[in-house]
Amino acid sequence: MARKVLIRRGSPCYIDFGPDGPKSYAEHAARGEEVCPNYGNCYEKPGYLHPATSHQCIMRSGLGVAQAVLRSVPLDQAMERYRADAIVPANGYVWSSDRKRFVIIRDTDVATALVEEYAKMVLGITTEAKPVTAAVAPKDEARLSEEELSRRDGGGFRFF
Repeated sequence: MARKVLIRRGSPCYIDFGPDGPKSYAEHAARGEEVCPNYGNCYEKPGYLHPATSHQCIMRSGLGVAQAVLRSVPLDQAMERYRADAIVPANGYVWSSDRKRFVIIRDTDVATALVEEYAKMVLGITTEAKPVTAAVAPKDEARLSEEELSRRDGGGFRFF
């Protein structure tokens, strides 16, 4: 698998692991870093992934599961470990299926299924099952109010 180095060393904060992302480390090096458009909202003022806001990134968790699989842990065992060890965030999980539209998922079961789906996508595992992404209904998403977004980033939020 040409993406092993990307998976082992990468982060969804700097590499687009989606279908349009690089397929190898050489392609990534040629393209350069592709910083996630939501990065500033995750790490600054305090962002979603700051301990004070208590959110968790589904993409980072999914990459962690994929990295475990590359260390010879079967996917089902890696997911079992994730379920056992993951800290349930008080305010939900940050998720994007396309790195453009970001939502907060509050349902832990949906978030866990998305972690597994993301790990499979990163690893190039395809299944006949309908993706969970398609099943995430508006009731499972919570958009932040404009007021809260303005407090966080100083004036609006481009990606929700």
